[in-house]
Amino acid sequence: LEFGHEGLRFYNNGAPVLEPAVTITSISAAGPPVVTTAAPHGYASGDWVFITGTTGMSPSPNGSYYIITVTGASTFTLLDLNQNALNFTGFGAASGGTSQRVYTISSPYTSSELAALKYTQNVSQMIICHPNHPPFLLTNISAASWTLAAITFGATIAAPTGQSVATT
Repeated sequence: LEFGHEGLRFYNNGAPVLEPAVTITSISAAGPPVVTTAAPHGYASGDWVFITGTTGMSPSPNGSYYIITVTGASTFTLLDLNQNALNFTGFGAASGGTSQRVYTISSPYTSSELAALKYTQNVSQMIICHPNHPPFLLTNISAASWTLAAITFGATIAAPTGQSVATT
């Protein structure tokens, strides 16, 4: 698990868990480079992606992680992981390959709150506590499917009404 500012990423066998691949049609030799996908990618600005399999650009963006800025339904630009703008001008355009978003879920914890998190784990569930938030239950369904939900204490349904008592 990697907790960050209002987000949570997951690792499996030492590598970040990735979502299904999106086909790349081109990466421009520009500053910043513009990635065009074959179909709408569904990404959001600030997402992390892993790019692999591109050809034609030297040096190649293959096998690297980037932070993206969405510029259209099928386009986005690349930043390095320190959010610095990249400039591929003069490297030649790239084509082919895939982009995979790093699987991330939202969390209520800011970066300043992370040191105070307390937790306990039981098989595929983890209870996470922090003084500023209600307790949360993190549940592992599969490597790329997790839920984080506030724990509700007490009855979740209303008390019955219309009841009466008679003695005999």
